[in-house]
Amino acid sequence: MKKKEFQSLYLSNPTNKMFFENTLKALEEGKIDIKRKIGTNWLLKKGIDGLITLYLPHKNSIYRYFFDNYIPLPGEYLVSVGGYDDKLVGIHPWIFLTNYRILQRDGKTKQYYMIPFDKLIEYKTEGGRWNAKLTFKMDDGNIITCEKVEIWAPEEMLLLLVSEKEWIQYNVRPSQI
Repeated sequence: MKKKEFQSLYLSNPTNKMFFENTLKALEEGKIDIKRKIGTNWLLKKGIDGLITLYLPHKNSIYRYFFDNYIPLPGEYLVSVGGYDDKLVGIHPWIFLTNYRILQRDGKTKQYYMIPFDKLIEYKTEGGRWNAKLTFKMDDGNIITCEKVEIWAPEEMLLLLVSEKEWIQYNVRPSQI
Protein backbone atom coordinates (compact mmCIF):
# COMPACT_ATOMS: atom_id res chain seq x y z
CA MET A 1 0.00 0.00 0.00
CA LYS A 2 1.34 3.42 -0.93
CA LYS A 3 1.39 6.34 1.48
CA LYS A 4 -1.25 8.37 -0.41
CA GLU A 5 -3.51 5.31 -0.66
CA PHE A 6 -3.23 4.78 3.11
CA GLN A 7 -3.92 8.45 3.83
CA SER A 8 -7.06 8.55 1.71
CA LEU A 9 -8.31 5.20 3.01
CA TYR A 10 -7.61 5.59 6.74
CA LEU A 11 -6.87 9.23 7.56
CA SER A 12 -10.11 10.46 6.02
CA ASN A 13 -11.70 8.93 9.12
CA PRO A 14 -11.45 11.52 11.96
CA THR A 15 -11.17 8.80 14.64
CA ASN A 16 -8.17 7.22 12.91
CA LYS A 17 -6.58 10.62 12.39
CA MET A 18 -7.02 11.39 16.10
CA PHE A 19 -5.24 8.11 16.91
CA PHE A 20 -2.17 9.30 14.98
CA GLU A 21 -2.38 12.76 16.56
CA ASN A 22 -2.56 11.13 20.02
CA THR A 23 0.53 9.08 19.12
CA LEU A 24 2.48 12.20 18.18
CA LYS A 25 1.37 13.92 21.38
CA ALA A 26 2.52 10.91 23.43
CA LEU A 27 5.88 11.05 21.64
CA GLU A 28 6.17 14.75 22.42
CA GLU A 29 5.38 14.11 26.09
CA GLY A 30 8.00 11.35 26.27
CA LYS A 31 5.48 8.55 26.88
CA ILE A 32 6.87 6.60 23.90
CA ASP A 33 10.52 6.00 23.14
CA ILE A 34 11.12 5.23 19.47
CA LYS A 35 14.37 3.28 19.40
CA ARG A 36 15.04 3.55 15.71
CA LYS A 37 17.76 5.28 13.75
CA ILE A 38 15.53 8.16 12.73
CA GLY A 39 14.47 8.88 16.29
CA THR A 40 11.73 10.82 17.97
CA ASN A 41 12.81 14.29 16.82
CA TRP A 42 12.49 13.31 13.17
CA LEU A 43 9.00 11.95 13.79
CA LEU A 44 7.89 15.06 15.62
CA LYS A 45 9.07 17.23 12.71
CA LYS A 46 7.37 15.01 10.13
CA GLY A 47 4.13 14.49 12.06
CA ILE A 48 1.56 12.00 10.87
CA ASP A 49 3.39 11.71 7.55
CA GLY A 50 6.46 10.50 9.47
CA LEU A 51 4.46 7.86 11.34
CA ILE A 52 3.01 6.59 8.10
CA THR A 53 6.47 6.49 6.52
CA LEU A 54 7.91 4.63 9.50
CA TYR A 55 5.09 2.11 9.74
CA LEU A 56 3.73 2.13 6.19
CA PRO A 57 1.02 -0.52 6.03
CA HIS A 58 1.57 -3.23 3.46
CA LYS A 59 -0.92 -5.65 1.97
CA ASN A 60 -1.17 -7.86 5.07
CA SER A 61 -0.05 -5.33 7.64
CA ILE A 62 -1.22 -5.42 11.23
CA TYR A 63 -1.93 -1.68 10.85
CA ARG A 64 -4.57 -2.49 8.27
CA TYR A 65 -5.92 -5.33 10.39
CA PHE A 66 -6.29 -2.97 13.36
CA PHE A 67 -8.02 -0.17 11.44
CA ASP A 68 -10.23 -2.57 9.46
CA ASN A 69 -11.44 -4.43 12.55
CA TYR A 70 -11.27 -2.04 15.50
CA ILE A 71 -12.06 1.56 16.29
CA PRO A 72 -9.38 3.70 17.97
CA LEU A 73 -10.69 4.93 21.32
CA PRO A 74 -10.49 8.44 22.79
CA GLY A 75 -6.98 9.02 24.18
CA GLU A 76 -5.58 5.84 22.63
CA TYR A 77 -2.18 5.96 20.95
CA LEU A 78 0.32 3.63 19.34
CA VAL A 79 3.13 2.38 21.56
CA SER A 80 4.71 -0.21 19.29
CA VAL A 81 4.24 -2.25 16.14
CA GLY A 82 6.14 -5.47 15.68
CA GLY A 83 6.74 -7.43 12.51
CA TYR A 84 9.31 -8.07 9.85
CA ASP A 85 9.60 -8.39 6.10
CA ASP A 86 10.62 -11.78 4.76
CA LYS A 87 11.71 -11.64 1.11
CA LEU A 88 10.22 -15.08 0.43
CA VAL A 89 6.81 -14.80 2.04
CA GLY A 90 6.25 -11.09 2.62
CA ILE A 91 5.29 -9.13 5.71
CA HIS A 92 4.95 -10.99 9.02
CA PRO A 93 2.94 -8.75 11.36
CA TRP A 94 2.95 -9.84 15.02
CA ILE A 95 1.83 -7.13 17.45
CA PHE A 96 0.03 -3.80 17.53
CA LEU A 97 0.45 -2.35 21.00
CA THR A 98 -1.43 0.71 22.22
CA ASN A 99 -1.75 2.25 25.66
CA TYR A 100 -5.16 0.48 26.02
CA ARG A 101 -4.74 -2.93 24.41
CA ILE A 102 -2.59 -5.30 22.42
CA LEU A 103 -3.38 -7.09 19.20
CA GLN A 104 -1.20 -10.23 19.27
CA ARG A 105 -0.76 -12.86 16.57
CA ASP A 106 -0.65 -16.55 17.48
CA GLY A 107 2.04 -18.25 15.38
CA LYS A 108 0.41 -21.66 15.68
CA THR A 109 -3.12 -20.75 14.53
CA LYS A 110 -2.22 -17.52 12.63
CA GLN A 111 -5.13 -15.91 14.48
CA TYR A 112 -5.04 -12.43 16.07
CA TYR A 113 -6.23 -11.82 19.61
CA MET A 114 -7.26 -8.40 20.90
CA ILE A 115 -6.42 -8.17 24.59
CA PRO A 116 -7.99 -5.15 26.37
CA PHE A 117 -5.92 -4.01 29.34
CA ASP A 118 -8.93 -3.28 31.55
CA LYS A 119 -9.61 -7.05 31.63
CA LEU A 120 -6.03 -8.34 31.79
CA ILE A 121 -4.88 -9.53 35.21
CA GLU A 122 -1.80 -11.59 34.31
CA TYR A 123 0.64 -11.76 31.41
CA LYS A 124 3.39 -14.35 31.15
CA THR A 125 5.99 -15.14 28.51
CA GLU A 126 7.89 -18.41 28.20
CA GLY A 127 10.60 -19.51 25.78
CA GLY A 128 12.46 -17.42 23.26
CA ARG A 129 12.23 -16.22 19.70
CA TRP A 130 10.58 -18.63 17.25
CA ASN A 131 8.99 -20.66 20.05
CA ALA A 132 7.69 -18.22 22.65
CA LYS A 133 4.45 -18.92 24.42
CA LEU A 134 2.36 -16.04 25.75
CA THR A 135 -0.37 -16.43 28.32
CA PHE A 136 -2.96 -13.73 28.97
CA LYS A 137 -5.21 -14.31 31.98
CA MET A 138 -8.38 -12.26 31.93
CA ASP A 139 -10.49 -11.13 34.89
CA ASP A 140 -13.38 -13.40 33.83
CA GLY A 141 -11.13 -16.47 34.18
CA ASN A 142 -10.59 -16.81 30.43
CA ILE A 143 -7.02 -17.68 29.43
CA ILE A 144 -5.72 -16.76 25.99
CA THR A 145 -2.58 -18.55 24.86
CA CYS A 146 -0.46 -17.65 21.84
CA GLU A 147 2.19 -20.15 20.76
CA LYS A 148 5.12 -20.10 18.34
CA VAL A 149 5.28 -16.33 18.73
CA GLU A 150 8.19 -14.51 17.14
CA ILE A 151 7.61 -10.92 18.31
CA TRP A 152 5.83 -9.86 21.50
CA ALA A 153 5.73 -7.05 24.05
CA PRO A 154 8.14 -7.36 26.98
CA GLU A 155 6.33 -8.20 30.21
CA GLU A 156 7.55 -5.05 31.96
CA MET A 157 6.27 -2.77 29.19
CA LEU A 158 2.87 -4.40 28.95
CA LEU A 159 2.35 -4.56 32.70
CA LEU A 160 3.31 -0.88 33.01
CA LEU A 161 0.68 0.07 30.41
CA VAL A 162 -1.91 -2.02 32.24
CA SER A 163 -1.06 -0.41 35.59
CA GLU A 164 -1.22 3.16 34.23
CA LYS A 165 -4.90 2.73 33.29
CA GLU A 166 -4.87 5.76 30.98
CA TRP A 167 -8.34 4.89 29.66
CA ILE A 168 -9.95 5.96 32.95
CA GLN A 169 -9.31 9.67 32.33
CA TYR A 170 -11.30 9.40 29.08
CA ASN A 171 -14.10 7.39 30.69
CA VAL A 172 -13.41 4.55 28.28
CA ARG A 173 -13.34 0.79 28.77
CA PRO A 174 -11.18 -0.88 26.10
CA SER A 175 -13.15 -4.11 26.51
CA GLN A 176 -16.43 -2.45 25.57
CA ILE A 177 -15.69 -2.26 21.84
